[in-house]
Amino acid sequence: MPESQANRDAEKATRILAVDDEPNIVEFLRVGLGYEGYQVDVAMDGHAALDRLRQETFDLVILDVMLPGVDGFEICKRIRAQSDVPILMLTARDEISDRVLGLDLGADDYLTSPSVSRNSWRACARFFHVASTPSFSARGDSGSHLGV
Repeated sequence: MPESQANRDAEKATRILAVDDEPNIVEFLRVGLGYEGYQVDVAMDGHAALDRLRQETFDLVILDVMLPGVDGFEICKRIRAQSDVPILMLTARDEISDRVLGLDLGADDYLTSPSVSRNSWRACARFFHVASTPSFSARGDSGSHLGV
């Protein structure tokens, strides 16, 4: 494939921001989702995530709850105040109250870490299938570039 075509294809890749302070989880997401053709960017703490979201546009945010700096619930709340970008909470916190809080704050789905592998890929695919439908794009901003 010519280099210019490869660059255009890379620019069209779906961009995911994975926010987690666990290097093994981040690497798992980067490799697994990268293999599926997604471009995965990483933030290792809450402040870094907010900085990336201010500066760049993403098609999906995968967000841990327990983060240094700013926790995932607060990040979710800030994202949702300004954007309709899909948010997938992926965390070890499996209490029903945490799940309800995450969804109430605007997360589109809430998965607990033991279900990471296959369910993560399915959730990402579901978000991108929904994002390509007219009803989703009519909701407003389908990406996230925030002033948070």
